[in-house]
Amino acid sequence: MRGQWFAVCASARTSYADYASAGRYAAERGVLVPHPGDPALVRGAVVAVARAFECLCPPGLGFAPRPWGQDLRDRDLDWWMNDQHGHVWRDVWRLPEPVPVRGALGFFALPPDVVFDVDEQIRSAQKEGGTDADAR
Repeated sequence: MRGQWFAVCASARTSYADYASAGRYAAERGVLVPHPGDPALVRGAVVAVARAFECLCPPGLGFAPRPWGQDLRDRDLDWWMNDQHGHVWRDVWRLPEPVPVRGALGFFALPPDVVFDVDEQIRSAQKEGGTDADAR
């Protein structure tokens, strides 16, 4: 999967306990997450596209350790929870408008109409000379 593009989807539902835990984890890294009731919090939509770069495996699962190359930076590891699988992304493009989608756990195929809407936004951004630093 390394190098392939995929859609980044915001979950439609999250338990309060998971949300609170993620909020504490983000706060420890200097990032504030919006309150669950904040209308700015996007749910149930494609919010970005990104290129898969690396998958980090938890220690002790019997996998051979992966040699991390020079291209894996310390900041990539700042967000990794040692007991979880982690994905490192590159070339992230935030969509100007979230595209509603019924999601699923893990990687899944997007419906054709969602792919079309995401592609339209990417093509439009490219015609305008790409995206600003905020959107990428």
